[in-house]
Amino acid sequence: LVIEKDANGNIWVLANGKTTYGTYPEILAQEGSKLVQLSGTDYSVLKTIALGDSTTSVSKMVMSADGGTIYYNNGGIMKMSTSATSAPAAPFIVADNVTGLDVNEEGEIVVLSGDYQSNGTMQVYNTSGNLLSSHETGIAPNGIAFE
Repeated sequence: LVIEKDANGNIWVLANGKTTYGTYPEILAQEGSKLVQLSGTDYSVLKTIALGDSTTSVSKMVMSADGGTIYYNNGGIMKMSTSATSAPAAPFIVADNVTGLDVNEEGEIVVLSGDYQSNGTMQVYNTSGNLLSSHETGIAPNGIAFE
């Protein structure tokens, strides 16, 4: 579950989906990941956007510096306007093994990738999706802090 606030004061929630089991491993129902926009004043649901089918599990979400664009990981970094009514079909930034995602003070998108066996990478992209820089990290990078 990830929560962000947009430029209009509305709240965005990334819900990662849900599997309901009977007697394990019997699956009774599955829900895919979705983005839910809530009113910032009364928390009523303004819209819900499905992010794939019932087996899709989305992770990491961050709001742009201006609060008008959402970035999230779904087999790559997806870019979606807060005014959108459906999810984008293709990744904005192609990235594998995404372990972290953030936006820096300049509004650039910072993507961490890696695994538990070798050093990972931190890549910085501009808002057009162009790679600005790439840096080696330690094993399994998963958090970003800005000073």
